[in-house]
Amino acid sequence: MEREIKFRAWDEESELMTDSDYEGGLREFFDHFDDCKLMQYTGLKDKNGKQVYEGDIVKEQRKRFKDKYFAVKWNNDIGSYIFEPLDKSLTSYPCFNIGTVKGLEVIGNIYENPELLEG
Repeated sequence: MEREIKFRAWDEESELMTDSDYEGGLREFFDHFDDCKLMQYTGLKDKNGKQVYEGDIVKEQRKRFKDKYFAVKWNNDIGSYIFEPLDKSLTSYPCFNIGTVKGLEVIGNIYENPELLEG
């Protein structure tokens, strides 16, 4: 199965998030922003079926990390997205497949909800 390639962008100036379903198409989508932060869709969905993007903040519901928060980030060293814990006493873990996100819920993202990064 092929992974759908999608992006969204945070425009810092207007403080707006736009996704690549933007009406003008992908090229016009990128041309629309002068200074933006791009985030790619991981190809995975959370426990509610919501698409998980780089930059999302997720809450874990499974036993091991119950009620812990993680930021979704790309890791070049392993060639995968990782879940980086906001609680620095925990370790990050890779996001390789659908089983990884079974107990996760997207609760926001690092741009629209920076207060979540404070723990």
